[in-house]
Amino acid sequence: MLEIMREATVPLEHVYADMKTKRLVTEENAQYLSDEELEEWNLAVEDYLANPDPSRIPKPGDPSPCDMPDPPADARPGRLRRKRRR
Repeated sequence: MLEIMREATVPLEHVYADMKTKRLVTEENAQYLSDEELEEWNLAVEDYLANPDPSRIPKPGDPSPCDMPDPPADARPGRLRRKRRR
């Protein structure tokens, strides 16, 4: 998908927002998104534009952040694990 987006000259901030939100927003489909989904997309675009570094976007062939498995719940920052009683 990244390669296709690059060939189609999709703006990098949109490529980044697609990767970050796992959603590709277009003029045609924006009307079907909730306000929260559209806000999430807009914040991702703004995030990229605040630091427009192309190295933040994987190159074709690199694993996409979306393709990588989520870490186990107990390994995520801010998650608490219940201790087992002995």
